[in-house]
Amino acid sequence: DRSMTLKLNGSSSGYTAIDAPAAAGSNTLVLPTTNGTAGQVLQTDGSGNLSWVTLPTYNDVIDTWRLNALNTGDQDPITANWEREDDQASSLYGSGVSESSGVFTFPKSGYYLITFHHQFNISGNERYAETYIVSSTNGSNWNNAARGGSNITQVDGANTMGSCHIDWVFDVQDTNHAVRFAVYYSNNSVTTHGNTDMNTTYVSFLRLRDT
Repeated sequence: DRSMTLKLNGSSSGYTAIDAPAAAGSNTLVLPTTNGTAGQVLQTDGSGNLSWVTLPTYNDVIDTWRLNALNTGDQDPITANWEREDDQASSLYGSGVSESSGVFTFPKSGYYLITFHHQFNISGNERYAETYIVSSTNGSNWNNAARGGSNITQVDGANTMGSCHIDWVFDVQDTNHAVRFAVYYSNNSVTTHGNTDMNTTYVSFLRLRDT
């Protein structure tokens, strides 16, 4: 026996060659019946049948929203003063999420990493702040999905700043899935920071992979 090379000659010059491995075994590969579409790759079913498939897309939705003004007191959810990050550091990539009255919905299904950074100002003897990511799979029933907290050393009459930072991965399966964000304080005079020129209290969304 001797090894053989299959050569396909070009119409004007050159050729394309296909060689079997030295220890080839006994394999048959069945090509698909069409050319597929641009960007697709060949995939085997493990039995030698090849087909064209589209590779999954990752990190194709990246979006950040922030509060552009101060809010005061407990808010569940935070409904006012949201804006998409719009300065030179804007993180928007892809379609982005949508926001209405503090409810955020998603442009497509997938696993999303959701980050909530909450900055606040405590004046006087208030002692703690809590931060929540709240989720829904039907747009009406809401459940706390992630929680963060910060305990502030009591300093009477002095202004003290603090922050909470929480993350959560949400398996978004359809357009009914949504999130909103909430904050609670030990005293309802505590201020949640917001700024239209930089991110102080903000949320970010990163689509990790298909669901």
